[in-house]
Amino acid sequence: MQNLANNSYQVISPARINLIGEHIDYNGGSVLPAAIDLNIKIKIYKRNSNLWKVTSDSQSKDFIRKLNDFSLSSILWHNYIIGVIFEINQIKPKIISGFIARIKSEIPIGIGISSSAALTCGLASGLNKLFNLRLTKFQIINISRNAEHKFAGVKCGFLDQYAVLKSKKNNFLHLNCFNLKLSYVPVNLKDYEFLLLNSNVKHSLSESEYNNRVLETQNGFNLIRKFYPQTPYLCSVSLSEIESIESEFSKKIYKRMLFSVNENNRVNEAVSALKVNDLAKVGKLMYESHKDLNELFEVSCDEINYLVGLSKKSGLVLGSRMIGGGFGGCTLNLIKKVHKEKFIKFISKNYYQKYHLKLEAFAVSISKSLTVRKL
Repeated sequence: MQNLANNSYQVISPARINLIGEHIDYNGGSVLPAAIDLNIKIKIYKRNSNLWKVTSDSQSKDFIRKLNDFSLSSILWHNYIIGVIFEINQIKPKIISGFIARIKSEIPIGIGISSSAALTCGLASGLNKLFNLRLTKFQIINISRNAEHKFAGVKCGFLDQYAVLKSKKNNFLHLNCFNLKLSYVPVNLKDYEFLLLNSNVKHSLSESEYNNRVLETQNGFNLIRKFYPQTPYLCSVSLSEIESIESEFSKKIYKRMLFSVNENNRVNEAVSALKVNDLAKVGKLMYESHKDLNELFEVSCDEINYLVGLSKKSGLVLGSRMIGGGFGGCTLNLIKKVHKEKFIKFISKNYYQKYHLKLEAFAVSISKSLTVRKL
């Protein structure tokens, strides 16, 4: 029997939060993500066979394919695997031979903290080491992003992949998604922490309005370029410029434009607030971000709005907002540690009484990026 441990690696690939800067990474906006201490662990081995095999403790059907079979699957998570291998094959043709990957995940799926980017970046990084492909981090970022675009149907930006591969412990990434300029913003939460509340309202980005928002904002930007042809990307437009041509937009597209510019401005304000450790200001910006995500970008839902509203009403939470693509998933909450248990009991009870859904709470820390080690 083949000794699989002769050439094997373990990848630890993190989930992420995004403090401010939702739905603007695909329009050249600035974002403030960070990896968190919820991870996917992938053990990956070479095998002497003509098969690729991937198993997961959170999925019932294993991925098993013959070499170079890139046909789409009816099982969504299989398409992420196919997409990663296909995209690597475009750069390094026919190098990836038989392998087994075993996945153990503590990242809940579909709650807005990028389990898919953790998977695709993790698998690509593992294959990179296993087959000595010598891919750069930027190549892995593009491989992962292209897999989402082409094989899962999600027209995402760069936010998730950068967070997985470029994060630093106790820092937010300040990433300009137009020129990909990156800097780090240290955060000192002192006696505060971030708390995720999973609404258990499930969403799938590819089946939701996510791609519609991409199209709507692109259409709006095309109209802006008719009046301001030198504008390089949507989030570089000023509020006054958008307001000067308000009559040219439909009501819906105008709201999308307002959101994109306001959200980008909030990122810059949040960076300034973090640099002077003004957590109260950060919290205020989180509430403002959610208000606009709901009213201008229209990607929230009743359950998430209820959670954010109740968080604010409680007086225990500095800031709260939806994160991720929307239409369910999680809220991100900035809360004093001593208030956490009281708040969780309060909001869980009220949420269940209103929606008959159980709330899941995760206290998370800002963590480091993906790691790969030889077993």
